[in-house]
Amino acid sequence: MGFADQRFTVNLSILFTELPLLRRPAAAAEAGFGAVELWWPWVDSPVPPRSELDALRTAIEDAGVRLTGLNFYAGQLPGPDRGALSVPGEESARFRANVEVAAGFAESLGCRALNALYGNRVDGVDPAEQDALALENLVLAARAADRIGAVLLIEALNRPESPRYPLVSAPAAAGVVDRVNAATGLDNARFLMDLYHLAMNGEDLPGGHRPLRGPHRACADRRQSRTRRARHRVAPAGGPAGPAAQGRLRRPGRPGVQARRRPEREGLRLAAAGGPLRRRAVGAHLSETYRVVPRGTPMSTLPKVAWIGLGIMGSPMSENLVKAGYDVTGHTLERDKLDRLAAAGGTAASSVAEAVRDADVIVTMVPASPQVEAVAYGPDGILENARRGALLIDMSSITPQTSVDLAAAAKEKGIRVLDAPVSGGEAGAVEAVLSIMVGGDQADFDEAKPLFEALGKTIVRCGPHGSGQTVKAANQLIVAVNIQACAEAVVFLEKSGVDLAAALDVLGGGLAGSTVLARKKDNFLKRDFKPGFRIDLHHKDMGIVTDAARNVGAALPVGAVVAQLVASLRAQGDGGLDHSALLRAVERLSGARV
Repeated sequence: MGFADQRFTVNLSILFTELPLLRRPAAAAEAGFGAVELWWPWVDSPVPPRSELDALRTAIEDAGVRLTGLNFYAGQLPGPDRGALSVPGEESARFRANVEVAAGFAESLGCRALNALYGNRVDGVDPAEQDALALENLVLAARAADRIGAVLLIEALNRPESPRYPLVSAPAAAGVVDRVNAATGLDNARFLMDLYHLAMNGEDLPGGHRPLRGPHRACADRRQSRTRRARHRVAPAGGPAGPAAQGRLRRPGRPGVQARRRPEREGLRLAAAGGPLRRRAVGAHLSETYRVVPRGTPMSTLPKVAWIGLGIMGSPMSENLVKAGYDVTGHTLERDKLDRLAAAGGTAASSVAEAVRDADVIVTMVPASPQVEAVAYGPDGILENARRGALLIDMSSITPQTSVDLAAAAKEKGIRVLDAPVSGGEAGAVEAVLSIMVGGDQADFDEAKPLFEALGKTIVRCGPHGSGQTVKAANQLIVAVNIQACAEAVVFLEKSGVDLAAALDVLGGGLAGSTVLARKKDNFLKRDFKPGFRIDLHHKDMGIVTDAARNVGAALPVGAVVAQLVASLRAQGDGGLDHSALLRAVERLSGARV
């Protein structure tokens, strides 16, 4: 099948989102698309004012495009939600209120495909209770769809991106389809076969023309006579047809970009839109999915990342995300750091607002609490410029209370937050072997886990907001005391006339061995205190841990002494050196070389 007989639908909830909603249909038409689809556009209003419905209907009609698919209300899309119909309480009520409104809007534009996302599992709620509620609401939706001559689409998502979504296989989704059809007798529920999600779940279709088996067959074979299996070859613009591109849509764990095919039509017609079309997934029955990208653009399922703070740690960490395939836009105050990110394949932004505006995930890696607050708050900050549903990951080392306060403020803006400070120093950042201690909601942690795995090796959720920072404070206490002990041992060994290199080697192989000794041995031997983690920053961290310990009534007798030694080293002008420079403080006290 060539381009001439293909028609493509663009999802206006995913593409052209830099434009206001009412301008997107015209933009799609100008790009060459003849059809559009939408997630429910009013994420906070299942029953928007009639004037807003009329305005969107007029925009679609005036643009001359057809509405070929519409989602019922599904919560925050894009964002953490995956539907509302199985979620007890307010969300289920919002879905039910939306059913007739969405069906009526679809009917007014001749749309005959309505998508109902199932919804995530809810902690503390029996899954059987959610499934019973889901069936009740899907029956309601199927009857509304039937009244306008439409089909009700139910789809499987994929487990890596939607770990709390219960329909993460074709059999699971097809089973729901069969239960809905059995309950209504209308036979208008259909399985939306999105091969991207199926492939991510490790599923596949039988080869050749063999029919699908089991639940696949129950919902797909009914229309086999009217919809042949899709075999497309996508051609580069101006070139011969070639194999379909194997890339995937850049899409951060949200339901797919569905380009719908009406069941009575045999094929789809290509609409050129400024670049070659690459296939993300091909679905039998009702779903053909494509995205327009500039020529040469790599395809990825990974979220778009904004990175704020490109210092000693932030630069190599952001570059590791680029290497892992992430689209990273960075901002920092130093021009040379922006140039470094651009040279590594990232994008430089001139402001925080510019960096975060289109990001799915925002990472901050700045020195301390005041800097986190500076980039997060205010008219030019993250909270005022990031989109609803974005995930903000603060990897700075700050006070636990600052993290708790940031999470609360972000929640009011519809932005999710994780505190995720790291340990491992510059070497750990470069080698992507950091320890990452995380505070925040489990679902957000699960979503962020693949990103963390591109940065570190030990990744643990420690509890609610602020927990990551509390564990990091304990980490900094242990590291400082360990460095101080190593520094004292070095001076003791040297003043005793022992071969220092040999001594450190043998100590490293016994119980005295530690990551600190292994990482800092060369610093001690060479007196190389080029900053990997500066004394200034460890001084800040020791203040955090001593204050936090005081607040909870924990005594830190050794830690308090080391905190004073760090402070004295800073006062003597060594704040810009690596924290292994605690050796200099011991040497001064011992009358040894400095």
